[in-house]
Amino acid sequence: AVVNLMTGSTLASIHGADTRVSALGWNAGTGINVDADSTQQVNTLGTSLAVTFMPIAGTSVSAMADVNVIGSSTVASIDAAAINTHDLSHWYADTVVGPDPGQGTGGGSGDDIAADEQDLYSARALGSASQDVRVSASSQVGNTAYVIGAAAGAGGSAAGAAASTVLQTRTQALVRNASVQAKGEVAVNATAQQQSDTVVAGLAGGLAGGAGSAVVNVFASQTEAGLSGGSVRADALHIDAHNSSHSTVNAGAAAVGGAAMAGALVVNIADTHTAAWLGSNAGRTQVQLDGDLTVGARTDAVFESVLVSGAGAGGVGVAGTAQFQQVTSVTDASVHNADVTASSIGVDALETLRIDSASGAAAAGGSAGVGA
Repeated sequence: AVVNLMTGSTLASIHGADTRVSALGWNAGTGINVDADSTQQVNTLGTSLAVTFMPIAGTSVSAMADVNVIGSSTVASIDAAAINTHDLSHWYADTVVGPDPGQGTGGGSGDDIAADEQDLYSARALGSASQDVRVSASSQVGNTAYVIGAAAGAGGSAAGAAASTVLQTRTQALVRNASVQAKGEVAVNATAQQQSDTVVAGLAGGLAGGAGSAVVNVFASQTEAGLSGGSVRADALHIDAHNSSHSTVNAGAAAVGGAAMAGALVVNIADTHTAAWLGSNAGRTQVQLDGDLTVGARTDAVFESVLVSGAGAGGVGVAGTAQFQQVTSVTDASVHNADVTASSIGVDALETLRIDSASGAAAAGGSAGVGA
């Protein structure tokens, strides 16, 4: 058996009511980026082989199991901080111009400038067109597994191969109770991907042969992008959350003998929550934009599986396959309890779910053959 357990936590943040950060985006700069990114991948090859040469009474048994549990927490956030709100009149005079051009309304000592004030020397006024504020959280988790169990003997033989994968992710990009200004755009993005590729095979041959294969996959994900409380003054605001789950399974079982039985089973379960929002019930959120506001949430889930089983016997042969797929998904995009001024507003939620499954079973026997 192979067992892999992997967990991780990744956090990037600017936080604190006493924290003030300004970046002008000069000299090809891009402003402020808060980025949390995690990648977790497990690759497994498991094989088991059993052979006996003792006639009649000889028995061979082979089994291989692969278990993978991968969990991640990835969070990028700005909490209660002031972004691009400084009065930079003294800094501008000392660093750029030389003579003091006169203090701005903030006093020229690093004080904050209110979002609705027009100050020639505020951090936003001095910012370039690429003065953006970006908060991004991205997670990628996945596994690739090849599992084979094979048995052969002059007497009886039994072989099994099984794989179980659990992928759990929490991916969040959040701006909470912060004062944010930017000459360019403010972007809050959360992206999560879960990928599982599995191949399992059970092979058995003997006077009596039995083979089986099974795969169980569980996807559990929470993907959120949100801005709530505080204020935003920028050219544009984009809030996006996107979750993608993809499972590919190829499972097979084959048995031959005087009597033979083969079976293959696949179970896929997905429970996903994807949300993007502006505003909260805790207090109003103030947003003033020259351009567009977009809030979007998207969920994509694809399950692909191919199952094949076969049994050949001089006497009785039995072969069967079974699949079970369950997808529970919530995708939500919203604007609530917010005061927004923008040239256009778009709120979109999109969900794409697809299941592609194929199964085949064949059995042949000298006295009876059953396939299901």
